[in-house]
Amino acid sequence: MIKAIAIDNDSTSLATLKSMCDKTDYISLEKVFTDHEKALKYIRKFPVDLVFYDIKMCIDSGKKLLDNQEQNNCIIFTSKDSKYAADAFDMNAVDFLMKPFSETRFEVATQKASKYISYLHNNSAAEQSDKLCVRADYGLKILNPSEILFLESLGDYVTIFLENQKKVITKSTMYGIHKKLNQQEFIRVNRSYIIPFSRIESFGKRMISIAGKEITIGDTYRKTISNLLISKSNY
Repeated sequence: MIKAIAIDNDSTSLATLKSMCDKTDYISLEKVFTDHEKALKYIRKFPVDLVFYDIKMCIDSGKKLLDNQEQNNCIIFTSKDSKYAADAFDMNAVDFLMKPFSETRFEVATQKASKYISYLHNNSAAEQSDKLCVRADYGLKILNPSEILFLESLGDYVTIFLENQKKVITKSTMYGIHKKLNQQEFIRVNRSYIIPFSRIESFGKRMISIAGKEITIGDTYRKTISNLLISKSNY
C-alpha cells in the first residue's frame, strides 16, 4: 500500500483527491494539509511514499518540502494553470495533474508513481545496480546499463545515448547519475562525459574512442582512468 499525503490550499481539490484515492486499492491517503509547514512537520515524523502537491504552494514556500524529501520519494504536482507543467518536471515530478482532472487521468499518474515505488521497494541495492532508473519523457525509464553507449552532461540535464535506441534526456547531475551506476564499469572521463569501460574502442594519453566518437580525457581524471585501464587490461 502506497502511503500518501496531499497539500493544497483548496479544500475542494483535497476532497477530490481523497475521494479518488479511496477508490483505489493501492493508495492510502494518510493526511491532507492546507498548511505547508504542518505538512513538512508531519513527513519528518511519518515518512510517506507519495505527495500530491499544489505546485504554486511549493514554489511560494521556496521548495522547503522538496529540500527535505528523500530523492526517491514521488511527487505528483497539481495545478489549475498549465504554465507550471514545465516547472513540475524540472523538479523531477512523477506527473503533473491539471485541475480539474478525471479519474482516468488520476489513475495514469498514480500508476506511474506505483511503478516507481514498487521498483524501489522490491529491489535490493545490489539488484538496483543492474538497472538505471531515471525520470524522463514525463515518466519513469528503467534502462539496461549494458545498452548505454555513453552519457553526456549539458547544464542541468544528462543525455543517455543507447545502442539502437532513442536517446534519453533526464534532469540530473553527472554525480547523481554516476552514483547509480557501477563505478568500476562506468568511468568519468571529463566534466561532461561518462563512458562504459567495455565499449572503449581505443585510447591514448588524451583521447578515448567510443561508439565512433572521440572524447577528450580531462586532466583531473587522467590518472584515475589510466590506472583503471591498466588494471582492466591485466585481466
